[in-house]
Amino acid sequence: MKRVPLRNIVVFLLLTTAWLVLAASTELVVAAVGALIILFTMIVFPSLHIEFVSLSAVRRLFRLSAFLVYILPALALASIRLASLTVRPSVAVCSRVLRYNYQIGDRLGLLLLSVTITLTPGTLVLDVDPQRNALYIHNLDRQGVSVEQTLKSISAIEQRLLGVFP
Repeated sequence: MKRVPLRNIVVFLLLTTAWLVLAASTELVVAAVGALIILFTMIVFPSLHIEFVSLSAVRRLFRLSAFLVYILPALALASIRLASLTVRPSVAVCSRVLRYNYQIGDRLGLLLLSVTITLTPGTLVLDVDPQRNALYIHNLDRQGVSVEQTLKSISAIEQRLLGVFP
């Protein structure tokens, strides 16, 4: 029988605790479902949690918290902007597909970058091309907002994530 490293057990317990906090429930069924999902993910994608715990936990947690403080207001602002586009039909809307060349080398960091872009209202990651280090992003915005401005805002998100996932 293969021994499970202590690091895996600690990561499992931390993720399960985070699951219970985010689920805001102490029911046994919720805890069991969360534990199964986390266990399944750790078995199928073992490199994700190993890469994540490679940096010191305190420094990574601080940087991740700083990223959340940065991104949550940005998501709220993007939601307001997109809502104003839908409410005011007089505003010209521009729909386009952009190519963004990412620098982040960590797979978990790339996943978080893609999810963050997709969570931002008006944007959707269509494809990831790891050979070219490129993300293809559908963007819906006001006409007059340049491609450079949009790519600059995506780059700002990535720069924050590079501090967490070098």
